Amino acid sequence: MQKLPPCFYRVSTKALIYKNNKILLIKEADGRWELPGGGLEVGETFVEGLRREIKEEIGVGITKVSDQPQYAWTLATNGTNRFTPKVMLAFKVEVDSFEFLGNADESVELKFFSKKDIKGLNLHPNILILPTIL
Repeated sequence: MQKLPPCFYRVSTKALIYKNNKILLIKEADGRWELPGGGLEVGETFVEGLRREIKEEIGVGITKVSDQPQYAWTLATNGTNRFTPKVMLAFKVEVDSFEFLGNADESVELKFFSKKDIKGLNLHPNILILPTIL
């Protein structure tokens, strides 16, 4: 496997899906809550990656994406034998249905939360900053 340069960042696009002033989060198998979305594949645009991830994770289509990210942040995670710097880009998204089809490989629960309620959740490290930026 080719070694990545030290300035390499894994880029992820995240969806900010709102309903009644609440934001959608997905609960992963490990019990942590995360925004829907994920890492870009080589050659994908931000919107293409976001559309693919939303379809895979919650089974709906995107009807509208904000022209630019609403929020952007960086972080680094320490996985098994791997340190990964990441860039997160969160776009406001409208979907064609709130009838979500959860993907058991991706999540165990989907739920809308108020900004206040998010502060008390077990958040995935990718979105620990979320309560402070919303």
